[in-house]
Amino acid sequence: QSGSEEKRKEFEKDRKILESEQSDVIDKLKIKEDERKRLISRIDNYLVTKYERIRAKRDEIGVSAITRPLCTGCNNLIPPQFTVEIRKGDKVICCEHCGRILVWEENVT
Repeated sequence: QSGSEEKRKEFEKDRKILESEQSDVIDKLKIKEDERKRLISRIDNYLVTKYERIRAKRDEIGVSAITRPLCTGCNNLIPPQFTVEIRKGDKVICCEHCGRILVWEENVT
């Protein structure tokens, strides 16, 4: 029975460690959610709505950061003129195939 009691104590110790880690993760998630709300409030409502719609359809990934004329979301080629416009970063360009918003990785901060 002492082996059983020892295992139970070890289990309780591990459970407390996991509960503490879970609590830390939940706290970090709340901080990130608050940060997201703060950032969203600074973005045009039309763009946020468009992003949320794309994200809902595309496995929670609404943006593809690219470094070459290839969408990282669906791996399809991006036409050369779109690539030029994406690098400029002055308007919203979506992938013709998957619909994700395309941004040039160097423009992402």
